[in-house]
Amino acid sequence: MGDRSRFEEWEARLWERLARLLPAAQDAESFRDSREIGEQEAGLWFLLERLADLAVPVDEATLAEIEVLAEHWGERLSVHHRVDACAKDPDRAATVRLVPDSEVRSAVEDGTTVLPWIECARCPSVLARAHAREASGRPSQYAVRYLVSRADAPEPEVFAPTELLRAFESVLGCH
Repeated sequence: MGDRSRFEEWEARLWERLARLLPAAQDAESFRDSREIGEQEAGLWFLLERLADLAVPVDEATLAEIEVLAEHWGERLSVHHRVDACAKDPDRAATVRLVPDSEVRSAVEDGTTVLPWIECARCPSVLARAHAREASGRPSQYAVRYLVSRADAPEPEVFAPTELLRAFESVLGCH
């Protein structure tokens, strides 16, 4: 099965699970409908707005999954602050977590800016986004590759932009 179809299957399962986070049946249906009509970006915005408005507690792993979806749809930068504003579920132990903005330290590697993004809560695995550097020196909006670093590996594992789900699953691999 190709990475695209694996992602589509993962996304469909996740979309349904995310819909169940919304307490109102009408909100859940509106969220589901957004995917069915091809408006995933609008659906993500709607989901995050409702989760924040209703202060629905969301576990760290689900927030990371939302960011992976947003990254895939080119919306990560525009929704990141909304993901960060979601109420955290204190009753669920984190398996992965988003690296807080205050802890992100970029590194320049092979002409790209590498930004730590999602880390395993149980081992030192970290998924990072590698971005081309714009003429201004800032990272480009879209990642040119993903890197997974592990304490037991001398070099990070490199994933193409189309392998986002495989990179994310790699960080989840120790669970």
